[in-house]
Amino acid sequence: LFIALQYSRTLYAVEQARDFHERSAAITFKGRTISEGQKPELTKEYVVGVALSRFLRFAPYTKDLKFCILRNRTCDAFITSDCPVVFTNRYHIQQLNRNVFGAASSGALLVMPVDPAFTVCLYDKGVYSVESNGGIVDVVRKGDVLALNELQYLNAHENIYFYNFDDGDRIASEFECVSDIRLAESFR
Repeated sequence: LFIALQYSRTLYAVEQARDFHERSAAITFKGRTISEGQKPELTKEYVVGVALSRFLRFAPYTKDLKFCILRNRTCDAFITSDCPVVFTNRYHIQQLNRNVFGAASSGALLVMPVDPAFTVCLYDKGVYSVESNGGIVDVVRKGDVLALNELQYLNAHENIYFYNFDDGDRIASEFECVSDIRLAESFR
């Protein structure tokens, strides 16, 4: 539930809710002139409520996901961002060649770093198998840490957070390598 709440409570989630409502209103009223009184009033309180209500709709779909902790055993730390929960679906992207999926889709993955050495992961046990020791998976390859960090680079709204100042140049370089594939919009 915490991961689902964290997914819904960021500034970016609020901005997405506002953008979604504004774009929806434009589609709904397309081709018709509407008065100011007919336009939806998107106050800050309303939009925050909409973003947080996403938690209520999203949380039930996380209950059947399996939980594991990824323990970083490499010298490269996990990074995080201002949108730390990454919701993705490797199955849909790689196996079905689809980049549109929802919370109820087979293959859901939620990944959230909690510090430089640990990342929590919720995954669809019907699609993925994870060999763990009591729910803990040791990450021993730097490439796997990079792949998890790339999820943060791709999902970040405005900020990347990292532990060791000396890693700044490497992190900037890694971000630059994936910056051209960051999505311009996160929903359709």
